[in-house]
Amino acid sequence: MAKVEAIGGFFPLDIQGNIINPTRRELIPISWHATLLAILQIYQAHFGGNLQSLWIRGSLARGLARVAWSDLDVFGLIKADTPIRWSSLPLSDEEEKKLRELLPIGFQQVPLEMMYSTFNLSVVDQMPRIGMLLKTQSLCWWGEDLNPDLPKYRPGKAMMLHHRWLAEDWEVFQSSKELHQADYQGFIKTLIRTAFELVMERLGKYTPDLYWCVQAFTQYYPVKALTLKKILNLYVQPLKEKYQLTALLEEITPWMISESKRQISQSLPLPVHK
Repeated sequence: MAKVEAIGGFFPLDIQGNIINPTRRELIPISWHATLLAILQIYQAHFGGNLQSLWIRGSLARGLARVAWSDLDVFGLIKADTPIRWSSLPLSDEEEKKLRELLPIGFQQVPLEMMYSTFNLSVVDQMPRIGMLLKTQSLCWWGEDLNPDLPKYRPGKAMMLHHRWLAEDWEVFQSSKELHQADYQGFIKTLIRTAFELVMERLGKYTPDLYWCVQAFTQYYPVKALTLKKILNLYVQPLKEKYQLTALLEEITPWMISESKRQISQSLPLPVHK
């Protein structure tokens, strides 16, 4: 079984324990600029003057994009008459074809995640997790940068995000008759980041990076650690060991969903699991 490279790490913290956003414009290679311009043009075509800003998340915004590992994760903030929470931007076949032709060598098949949402400083209390995504792990590529005026965040329950998607994604995963590599990889990311959310507050650190999520989880749930490590090591080529991977996911996912619900419902510190 292949060993996964230890890419990334834990985000830096200031002296008060708040997360320092590690994304930087200068970390994005010039080879990506044509693709990002094309993405901006697509958002502008869809939303016109209602597009407020375009943001980049993930490994690309941190200078850590790797072939066969990273995806392209962007989102737009828009103005609308009614609130919209984190919706997927539909791409035409022509739009996707153009984007893939512009991607750097080796990244032509990278998963594309293009989202949009309404958001501004007046709704931070109503949409705290979007504020958290902006402040801690997103780079404003175009438009109004809200980050200087957003509240600071510490590792903790306010940053638990992926557990919200895990149960729904698990239902889709189980009911789908045909799953592709991107489907497996997307689910593995959600699962492993949910696992990290279970220990984030106790650890006092934050990372979205899969290797480090698993390492942190191991400290508090050693009985479940081997299963999660095996799942991580199947991330790059999930279809090659599809049946083994499915069995591993069936073994740990229902427990992960249940444990996340238990933690969210409790406010007292949880004991370390031996």
